[in-house]
Amino acid sequence: MIAPTTDPLSPPSATLQHPSAEMTRQVAELMERGYCVLPALLTPEQRQEASDVHDQLIAAGCGRDLGEAGILIHPLLPTDARLSWLFAQPHIIALCAQALAGEVVLKHTGSRVDRAGLPGTMMTRCGWHNHAFTPELSAITSGDPRRGSRPTRLLTLWYLDGSSPEIGPLAVLPRRWDDLLAPPPGVSGMDPWPGEVIVEAPPGSAIVFTTDLWHTAMIGNRQRCRRLTGAHIQARACADAHPEDHVFDTPELSAACRQLPLLAELLGRRAS
Repeated sequence: MIAPTTDPLSPPSATLQHPSAEMTRQVAELMERGYCVLPALLTPEQRQEASDVHDQLIAAGCGRDLGEAGILIHPLLPTDARLSWLFAQPHIIALCAQALAGEVVLKHTGSRVDRAGLPGTMMTRCGWHNHAFTPELSAITSGDPRRGSRPTRLLTLWYLDGSSPEIGPLAVLPRRWDDLLAPPPGVSGMDPWPGEVIVEAPPGSAIVFTTDLWHTAMIGNRQRCRRLTGAHIQARACADAHPEDHVFDTPELSAACRQLPLLAELLGRRAS
């Protein structure tokens, strides 16, 4: 099954719809602090379906095991197209289009499963990082005077199990789009940062943030997995490449595009 019947998708050109008051507020939050939370967009049935796919992929050995840091499935959709419907969520795509001031394209899909709170885990959080376009910006040192510019790419992440102390919450360093790009002076990549914010969200929520946002994740305090899957959404007018980009050329994805017009639009294809 490509799209759950509980989540009918809108027709093509969802990226050009007039924004609602809620979406305008969310875009303003994204630009002012670097992220916005869209709580509990998925139904319990949708969350279960997505979680089952992740568990099956890991059982089949499709992920890259990082030890205590969890398991990565990159890229996701070329590996398994069953979750194509997650990446064609109309509200999220329309929000990205409004924030990026034009039509958008899908450039990357991936998943991460963290072993939250398992016995023997020594890590308290994963390292601070961002998803800047170039290596020198992703490793920028404190004190660098460069400031950000209006974003041309966003990250959209589905927190299938939520973001909470039990499951392992997201932590961010809020930043306006034109704030300094560098981290605070004298900080460690594995320690709390001055001004960090713990972001809590219920299961099935989506969180959208800019590539310049510094973020990390805590290790949960219960023996549960933390599943999240996400995408890079880029302005169609922007031709910049990113090291994490991948191609979408499998027969399964072609079939998904025929069922999901918005996915076809995001990949620059005609839905036939």
